Amino acid sequence: MAAWKRHWRLGSLILAAIICGTGCNALTMPFFLFQRLGGSDSNMPPKMRRLAADDKKKLVKVVVMAWSGLQSQPEFLTVDRDMTLVFCRRLQESFRTNKENVVLLPAAKVERYKDMHPNWYTDVAAVGKEFKADYVIFLQIESMSLYKPGSHNQLYQAHATIGVSLYDMAQLDAGPQLESYVTEFPNGSEQMVEGNNPLPFEQKFFEHMAKDLCRYFDGWDYGDQFDIPEP
Repeated sequence: MAAWKRHWRLGSLILAAIICGTGCNALTMPFFLFQRLGGSDSNMPPKMRRLAADDKKKLVKVVVMAWSGLQSQPEFLTVDRDMTLVFCRRLQESFRTNKENVVLLPAAKVERYKDMHPNWYTDVAAVGKEFKADYVIFLQIESMSLYKPGSHNQLYQAHATIGVSLYDMAQLDAGPQLESYVTEFPNGSEQMVEGNNPLPFEQKFFEHMAKDLCRYFDGWDYGDQFDIPEP
């Protein structure tokens, strides 16, 4: 199966190069293929910032916090906690795979702090100071839905908009680095609703978002964007 995926990925990259060649100088095609098939840039840099220190012996501490304004949607009452758990697990796995000395504050401690400080999101930097962190990642979940609009909840097509803020605790005067993450899942298609339990689809959606958001803070393999679900 792994070999099949590599062949599929290779075909996709070749096709991308051909498409690129139709609008670009065809002489750039070999360079494109080299870059994407194990060349110097096959491991893409983070979209926001690499959190690991250049000194591999230096431990970097990170706090991940999520806030949601979706209390009016019963299916998303705990979305901030659920998203934090999935994202932290995926991000820690990414750091471990890349052998980077970065540790995330346990989600239980994060939630305990939030419970004790109901207005914590008004001063995110204070969270970093409390836990003596190097960075704070703040996910502001602005909107989220599971169903395709107009489908009367008969078709899954999830959407989300999340504001992503990165606080460098050593450079607070510069303010946080900001990005907006917008996604659709499945992208460009929909899935029939079967049964009355949306949880399996919701979990896949959260995993999809966690994978995307990891790319904001850790290096990733360019070929990963061509991955397709295992049969």
